[in-house]
Amino acid sequence: MPVNRYYSSVAQPTTLSGSISAGATSITVVAATGFPSTTPYTLAVDFDTPTEELVEVTAVAGTTLTVTRAIDGTSAQSHSLGAAVRHVVSARDFAEFQTHQAATSATH
Repeated sequence: MPVNRYYSSVAQPTTLSGSISAGATSITVVAATGFPSTTPYTLAVDFDTPTEELVEVTAVAGTTLTVTRAIDGTSAQSHSLGAAVRHVVSARDFAEFQTHQAATSATH
């Protein structure tokens, strides 16, 4: 059964409050204003740059977010203090919807 992901229409752009290595499993952002109150949800780190990486947030403790790295075909890499972070949808959101819509069995 697919996992629900959560979304927000009011999530504010933010930045990393510290650098992270390619192996980090948590990130700390300056603010999480408007981010979904339930996990999982998707963020883009280094938004709109050649080093953009998608991560899935799986737990939240204030502005420290536990993440699964390198989602939806992106690569885990280091990101610097101040890297732009945005709440986003990605190709998998649309692909899963299309797969469900085209299904002819095990649907509701």
